[in-house]
Amino acid sequence: SVLGGLHGALGNYGKARPLLRAVVDHFRQLEKSPTSLARALNNLGAVERGVGEFALATESFAEALQLREKHLASDDPELATSYNNLASACLVQGQFKRAIQLYQQVLERCRERGPRANGLQSVTLLNLSMAYKSQGQFEHAADLCQESLRLLEETAGRETMASVGHYNALATMARGQGRYAESYRWAEKSLAVCATHQQVDHLAAASAHTQIGIVACLGRAYATAESHWQQALRIQRTNQQSASVAFTLNMLGLLAYQQERFADAKQFFESARQLHENVEVSPQDRYNTLCNLAAVYRKEGQTEQALTALRQAIAIPEAFRSETFGEAEQGRAKFLAQFASAFDMQVQWLLEDKNYDAAFVAAEQSRNRTFLDQLNLAGVDLRQTLPDDTAKRLLPREQELRLQLQRLRIQGKLLPEHSNQSAEWQSFTRELNQTQSEYAQVWNEIRDSSQVYSKLLTQERTVWTLDKIRREVIAPDTLVLFYHLGAQQSVVLVLGDQTKSVVAVPLVVTSQQATLLPELPRLRSAANTLAQRGFGGTVETDNGEKIEADKEQTEVTSGPLTRRKGTDLVAWYRQVLRQKPFDPTRGIGGTVETTKGTAVPTTSFIAVADILFPEQLRRVIRERRPEKLVIIPDGALHNLPFEALLVRGGDSPRFVLDEFPPIAYAPSANILVNLVRRSASPPESRRSLLTLGNPQYRMPADIAKTDAEPSPEISTAVGTAVAATDGSGELTRDMMYGLRGSLPLLPGTARECARLVECFERHGMTVKTLLDANATEQQFVESVRGRGLVHLAAHGLVDERYGNLFGAIALTPPIETTVGEHNDGFLSYNEILQLPLADCELAVLSACQTNVGPDRPLEAGSTLAQAFLAAGARRIIASHWSVSDESTAELVAGFFDRTADGLAKSNRLDVASALHEAKLKIRNDPRWQAPYYWAPFVLLGPSN
Repeated sequence: SVLGGLHGALGNYGKARPLLRAVVDHFRQLEKSPTSLARALNNLGAVERGVGEFALATESFAEALQLREKHLASDDPELATSYNNLASACLVQGQFKRAIQLYQQVLERCRERGPRANGLQSVTLLNLSMAYKSQGQFEHAADLCQESLRLLEETAGRETMASVGHYNALATMARGQGRYAESYRWAEKSLAVCATHQQVDHLAAASAHTQIGIVACLGRAYATAESHWQQALRIQRTNQQSASVAFTLNMLGLLAYQQERFADAKQFFESARQLHENVEVSPQDRYNTLCNLAAVYRKEGQTEQALTALRQAIAIPEAFRSETFGEAEQGRAKFLAQFASAFDMQVQWLLEDKNYDAAFVAAEQSRNRTFLDQLNLAGVDLRQTLPDDTAKRLLPREQELRLQLQRLRIQGKLLPEHSNQSAEWQSFTRELNQTQSEYAQVWNEIRDSSQVYSKLLTQERTVWTLDKIRREVIAPDTLVLFYHLGAQQSVVLVLGDQTKSVVAVPLVVTSQQATLLPELPRLRSAANTLAQRGFGGTVETDNGEKIEADKEQTEVTSGPLTRRKGTDLVAWYRQVLRQKPFDPTRGIGGTVETTKGTAVPTTSFIAVADILFPEQLRRVIRERRPEKLVIIPDGALHNLPFEALLVRGGDSPRFVLDEFPPIAYAPSANILVNLVRRSASPPESRRSLLTLGNPQYRMPADIAKTDAEPSPEISTAVGTAVAATDGSGELTRDMMYGLRGSLPLLPGTARECARLVECFERHGMTVKTLLDANATEQQFVESVRGRGLVHLAAHGLVDERYGNLFGAIALTPPIETTVGEHNDGFLSYNEILQLPLADCELAVLSACQTNVGPDRPLEAGSTLAQAFLAAGARRIIASHWSVSDESTAELVAGFFDRTADGLAKSNRLDVASALHEAKLKIRNDPRWQAPYYWAPFVLLGPSN
């Protein structure tokens, strides 16, 4: 037993396995040594896990745990070890939720035992970090791994063999965040420690060789990559670690593929697949092999075989998506994003084959999935759907933290106005940040643990076909523009009803357009990890090859539009749009000054429109003469109001707004279907308006503004706005004032609300008004049920942390200092989700940046507008950036004038047309001709 355990610990699985099987058989026959049998089963499970037989490992670990639970004390470290081992076997099989919950049970036992359990706590934290890493939650995983390493070094010293697993894990996590030089250095450190301890053939050394090979290949140091992978392969084969052998064969196959040695690549990939048939491997490894084989089949012209392999690969993350745990929707989005290449490859191939129906379905498979989940939960309070034991543990804590947050928000409003650097303010912000962090953890665990949510995620999902959408959703007077931004090429599909053919318009940057575009600054969101990837320096390998960072490319080159080029274009154009002086009337040869004073010719702006809304697309629209357009964006295009694209300069400039029909937007086609098919509100609800405006913020003199406009945005990055923290984690100016209830007053919103009341009452419709001191969170929540139309005119605050969980619409702060339900002066994202909006046909968020939020991978931002849709609203009007008080009041009032008239005549809403006409009126006013004033507001959802 001891010898078998020792061989297993050293990675000598071939020698360990027969010994431990014999020991297990021996103790089973005795029937009098349950703890000895448990120990032998535990060691055997570790060996079975090491050789990749995870189902057998799970059986051994589960039996060992059952014996130990029966015969050992609850604080016995061997019992905790059994939890740990069973969790590790679950993890490799993609059972993330079960694995994490088991690890958390171990950590609870470790905390009960105190410093005596530091060693076990370190091991468990390392395993837990790998669970989060496997789901794509690299940042959280790295934090846990660093904490595990700290505990290990306190217990066992620095640079021991036990440390090597941590170094390899940190190498993987750094690579997952795009920090390749850091990844390379961690793996090098692993090899150095193995050499120091004369363990150069240890399996941990093989893992380090694998990591170095991956980074070297990414940096095109192919000789180094192949050398390290061959060394890893030798060690893995010696130790009969078939699962790892398959992974390394995949790496060697990828190298051959990149070098266009396709026959060699196919041989490597086929060998890996054969190993999969004889031994269990992780879902990620099966996915990699199938994707790689698909690429080779495509090169060989075996189109159907390639698509079959690719579809099998895509089915793998679908099967395990419901098992994710941690970060709730954000975590599921990160998990799916790890498999984005397969979705992208499938769409690209189908487009090349002109199979537009299948390409559409493939594109929809990965789009805004977590938001679609949220829409399907409209009206459900997930706190009421927890298992009993989980509810007893989480719900009291959720209520405690929620009330604590409300108390802190009220407290913040009472702090002295000029105490930014005071000890009192610093103490307050620390407590607020800590409470928000703890609440976010509990909130995410509630969403991950909900039985209703879990059932929804495991249900077979129906993706509407293009044919069905054209027959049942797209009206004869409407065209849908379905955008796809790919890694290699992009396209917009023009979709009409079933009587019209599908047209595919490629999105291309011509050489002339490329010369017109200036160098584009890197303005991507900090949350967009794909944008941050790079080596961050030069690494010299052990054989003298240099891996150098790619130069930061700031120009848009000619060729097919790619996802990266599209992100840069949108980032730059949005920056320009948000400037009030934007004025393209100086002629084709004229210039416009950007934020930094750079003179840019107006032809550059026209080039953006020519790329994203090309002439071929315009021609199709003109020929078909639709009355409405529905745009389904992709990637960065979610951040662009297409109406603001400049299609002609000169003395009479023309935008898309001027030349084309009214536009509505939808995050995906299936989300549009969901919104269209929601139950219609009763006719009386449709004629019932709730309007809120002119909250009474407490405004200190140092930020009072004569024009009463909101303060400027802090960041110009795509997808960001007034963030809760800047890069240092400190509260920004705007959020700080929001906490104090001291945002600038918005007197224009009072006039805006008065206009709404006048036009609706003129037609005999029901209006509930919440103004000034009555514009409170509590009164809004109590009044919103049953309203078909909801209007909020206030400040919007975006929080880049925690998926915008604490982003909010700032309302009149309460006078009382006592904590009450729904009355701290902030209608937060998480509170919006609980609003009773089943009868809401339209919510107008006349506030700053309500269509802005932190990005989820493969999705649009997590915005306040999305929260209203997830709560049950059918459609939303929301803003892309900070807006002017006066012009917004005029635009929204004009929109509601037209809406009330339409309801009075036919009891129907034509939201897209009313918004289009209101924008045109503002655009034609000499005071507000710049897109800054009229472009930010967009319609999300059905147009009528």
